[in-house]
Amino acid sequence: MSETKFTPGPWKVTVSENGIDVGVDGLDGETITGWIEPYDAHLIAAAPELYGVVEKLAKWNKDYPSARVYGYGDIKQIAEEMDAINAQAIAALAKARGEA
Repeated sequence: MSETKFTPGPWKVTVSENGIDVGVDGLDGETITGWIEPYDAHLIAAAPELYGVVEKLAKWNKDYPSARVYGYGDIKQIAEEMDAINAQAIAALAKARGEA
């Protein structure tokens, strides 16, 4: 996979009487913030986690194609890895919906 070039996060959402602010500590240590529409805030804040889960899932599918199709490999290890990825996906989706 190619190297990511975006600021990895963690991103934060702050709600005040003035609106919603999304911020992240930038690569240079400076905090980057900006005001956005309320319906976009949680999705933007969850983007790094969502990206991470999709990246893990893609790697898992690349590493275990025969296990997935033919049932070979350490089934317990495979199940544990998929359970962990699934838990991360559920948490990231909840964050994107503003529930976390």
